[in-house]
Amino acid sequence: LRTEEDVLFLSSSKLKGFEGLSQGEAEVVLTMLLAPYLRIPLLLGYLGTRERIGALTDERLQGVLDAAVFEPGPWRSASASPPVPEEIPSQS
Repeated sequence: LRTEEDVLFLSSSKLKGFEGLSQGEAEVVLTMLLAPYLRIPLLLGYLGTRERIGALTDERLQGVLDAAVFEPGPWRSASASPPVPEEIPSQS
């Protein structure tokens, strides 16, 4: 998925992937993932409401949220892996 139009034209069978979310809510979540700089606050605000917090019992939705928050995306160097610290806490 690259654009909002891709999300709009998904078949309804593909939008049933998250338990606890309706098809419309799943569409909203997928659309939020397309906004690079806003996806984290949008997802946390949307999924953190009293009505939707229970949907986070779905492991797939947990994985989506985890990836949105913790994966470095385009800021990670593709050529070099990050150095592994020799002691914790690291001295950097």
